[in-house]
Amino acid sequence: MWFRFGNLPWKNVPIQSDLSKKLGCRVVIENDAKLAGLSESMLVSKEFKKVLYIAIGTGIGFALIVNRTIDTAVGDGGGQMIILEHDGKYQPWEAFCIW
Repeated sequence: MWFRFGNLPWKNVPIQSDLSKKLGCRVVIENDAKLAGLSESMLVSKEFKKVLYIAIGTGIGFALIVNRTIDTAVGDGGGQMIILEHDGKYQPWEAFCIW
């Protein structure tokens, strides 16, 4: 898997395989909100089988966890995918959040 970073000039960097070789173990790279959601869902897995995790920081990220598994059908658009009514019109959550 190849990655591109918005905040670094790196392009087509095989970071997953590079880390795997360096660490000598399997490496999985995933969105931070999704991994945080997975961790939180494991803490409440006896009570809840479905967990919606929303992370608000430098942006808005979210994850849907079902039976302690990240639902990959839920995209990585974060706050751009969550449409809410604000000022009488529907718009992406990140469009009207004040940081």
